[in-house]
Amino acid sequence: GSFSEIDIYPNPFILGADAGSLTIDGLIQNTSIRIYSVSGNLIKEFNSPGGRIAFWDGKDTYGNFVSTGIYILVAYDAEANNVKTTKIAVIKR
Repeated sequence: GSFSEIDIYPNPFILGADAGSLTIDGLIQNTSIRIYSVSGNLIKEFNSPGGRIAFWDGKDTYGNFVSTGIYILVAYDAEANNVKTTKIAVIKR
């Protein structure tokens, strides 16, 4: 399969005590997801195990909430044949 449009919500993603998770919808099975800062640093990498939906808690690899800013989400399948990118606005309260 291939990606349709990737839908992320809420966008902007407000980080705070009751932030919950960012929902990433429109994925395919065994999608790898990477979140990068605009300067190109890898913030977090994870997989969507089952199917079209994955979640991001707004934290980096070390378990810290990310700073306010724009982040790039890159999603790709196991063979890297299908690649989609989208932007996430994060506001840290």
